[in-house]
Amino acid sequence: MASNLESLNISLAIMQFFTQWQMQQRQIDARLSQLRRRRRSVACQLKALMEKMYPPPSYLEEEETMPPVPVISDEPKPKKKRPKKKKEDASGKKPRVWTLTTDNLWFENTVQQFSDLEFLEQFHVSRKTYHLLCEHLRVDLTKANTNMRKAISVEKRVAVSLYMLSKPKVCTYRHIGTLFSMGKSTIGGALYDFSKAVCKNLLPQYINFPSDEALVETKEGFNALMGFPDCIGVLNFAHIPLFTPLGSNLPTEFLNDKGWYSMILMCVTDHRNQFTYVKSGFPGKLDNLSVFKESSLHQLSTEGKLIPPDHGYHLVAGNDIPLQNWIMTPFVDDGNLNHNQKQFNERINSLQNFSEVTIDKLKGRWGFLLNKCNKKLDRVSNIFLTCCVLHNLCERHGDGFLDSWQNEVRIANQSGPHQPVGMYCEDECSSEGIRKRDEIANNMEAPEVLDQRS
Repeated sequence: MASNLESLNISLAIMQFFTQWQMQQRQIDARLSQLRRRRRSVACQLKALMEKMYPPPSYLEEEETMPPVPVISDEPKPKKKRPKKKKEDASGKKPRVWTLTTDNLWFENTVQQFSDLEFLEQFHVSRKTYHLLCEHLRVDLTKANTNMRKAISVEKRVAVSLYMLSKPKVCTYRHIGTLFSMGKSTIGGALYDFSKAVCKNLLPQYINFPSDEALVETKEGFNALMGFPDCIGVLNFAHIPLFTPLGSNLPTEFLNDKGWYSMILMCVTDHRNQFTYVKSGFPGKLDNLSVFKESSLHQLSTEGKLIPPDHGYHLVAGNDIPLQNWIMTPFVDDGNLNHNQKQFNERINSLQNFSEVTIDKLKGRWGFLLNKCNKKLDRVSNIFLTCCVLHNLCERHGDGFLDSWQNEVRIANQSGPHQPVGMYCEDECSSEGIRKRDEIANNMEAPEVLDQRS
């Protein structure tokens, strides 16, 4: 108890000492402030007395007085507003546009002097088709000018897209940018905008499944061409190679059974070497039957909404597609086929070869499909569809097709990766399809009669 009282007394004494010390410090600070004020007052009085006793000479009064000493303040200075730049200076000149100017005017000068054949060799379309594309896509491809640069014209955007799609060998963005005086990012964006505009505006117009009068015309065209009755199209599949750089994250479902990455293009071709149905975006790992079942063609045809069931029309496909009453496939060659069945298979093989010619012309005109496409997957499908639309557009307007393009396809087919082959499908063959195929095979005209009629 005594020790606690002793420690309490010591604490009180210490607190009293500090309190007295603080009071003394305040008194000292107040005395110092008073002395400073008195010193300033004495200094001012002394200065006034000295000026009164000793006035300055007259020649000093005529000179300019010294500027006042700036007062230093802790307050932040207000920000000065930067004056807006005038659009035109006093001389009437407009401000400079921030762009990289180049001396290469290949598109502006050289291309305009091309002959029709030279234009076709470079862009793989006629000059008339090129101008038609510009007019159809002008609304979607027109860009507004900015304060930094002028917008690239629609004509140049269409030209650079056609140039990229037409080359069978990979053209670097640096090379294309040199020819068209464009940046690398601008070139990639131009192709993306072009393919999106083509799919939006021209795909419904130039790729249509035949109906009404077109069905009759297509049926008669195949009958006159190959002697195959009631055929309105040939179903085909093509694997388009994809570029897979080291360390890429391309999904494994795009790796096909031949060991290379691809995207499947499913199509139906007619007697004019044109596409009447196109679907893209399927991974290369899928077989033809899986692609066929996932397509709207299978669903609509099964429901009878695409091919009229009462007219006997049908498509033609390979053995990897099940036989139905609306799609004919060859007989399985087990070594016991009769003459009519062999003749039926020969006609279907001829139709499939004719469809392959259409796909080869597509790849020949648009050599981009022969290269390993290095675009993003969400853009690749639109580019493939764009090539199909442009193929039909050129075929309808009679644009020329050079032999050198076909040679590029032939070289690519020989040296490039082999196309995967579909497996024979034994299941899901309908009895109506079997009966219809036997009837067509037994009533098919002989080759001699077909030659006489042609």
